[in-house]
Amino acid sequence: MPRLDVSPAVSPFGDVVVWESCEAGFVHCGIQQSVRSGDTWGAAQLLSGTGSGERNPDTDGLIVTYDSNRLGTLGGGDIFHQPLSGGTETQLEIDGIQRNPSITGGIIAFESKPLGAVAWDLFVYELSTNRLFQVTATPFTNEILSDVTTLDNGDVRVVWAADDDFFSGEHNIYARTFALPATAYAFVGFFQPVDALPTLNIATAGSAIPVKFSLGGDQGLAIFAAGFPASSPIPCDADEPGVSIEETVTAGGSGLRYDATTDEYSYIWKTDKGWKGSCRMLVVQLNDGSMHYAKFRFR
Repeated sequence: MPRLDVSPAVSPFGDVVVWESCEAGFVHCGIQQSVRSGDTWGAAQLLSGTGSGERNPDTDGLIVTYDSNRLGTLGGGDIFHQPLSGGTETQLEIDGIQRNPSITGGIIAFESKPLGAVAWDLFVYELSTNRLFQVTATPFTNEILSDVTTLDNGDVRVVWAADDDFFSGEHNIYARTFALPATAYAFVGFFQPVDALPTLNIATAGSAIPVKFSLGGDQGLAIFAAGFPASSPIPCDADEPGVSIEETVTAGGSGLRYDATTDEYSYIWKTDKGWKGSCRMLVVQLNDGSMHYAKFRFR
């Protein structure tokens, strides 16, 4: 049966496109993606298709987010997200109805209407720390169709439309810029030989790479969230320039140490020889919920 492809969104670097793919009448919609490698776009891949209404996708190049009215959502609609490289889909289980998400750098902005309310307000959700923040609180004005970006200093900027000009029937455009409360650790990094996202690190598959960073002092060695650091495969662009990693260490057990002289943590990441010719995203998640990324291509 022919499908209707609508509502595309593109990642900040232009190498991933996500969209809705629906049956006639815009029912049974799912979310699909295509990834560019060099000058060629890959075939469409289904990311989510439950037979319900997955709609309004957006991506920051690492995560895809969308809303869905599938059975079991609280009040009729919730926000979902999942890694583009594959992984577990996560539902933001918030009372009421949520819709129209947008994402940048792990920050999702969306509309939310509590059960019994008459108007939509805006919220932002920080994936790395599992924290939710309310941006607007106007019980008789609808804030809708928001977009979100993160600034160079780390602040979050949200823009939206509002139907607050009741007598003229017109909408107005608003923006708000704010800083999210700090997390527990003062993370700085990564230090050489690894560069943080968006730089591409080029390494030899099978090598042991020291991943260095600072937390603003000795925080002990129990700093990682369970299951981290971890890595997952991501799309490769053979033409993307990168920085070669030449500093490696003798392969042994992966481990973490702290050097009080330099105030640096060093985690020895053992890579796999089978990763040759592929790309991966290294995720260092700390036990304060913060997540830090480094991208690799293996030769």
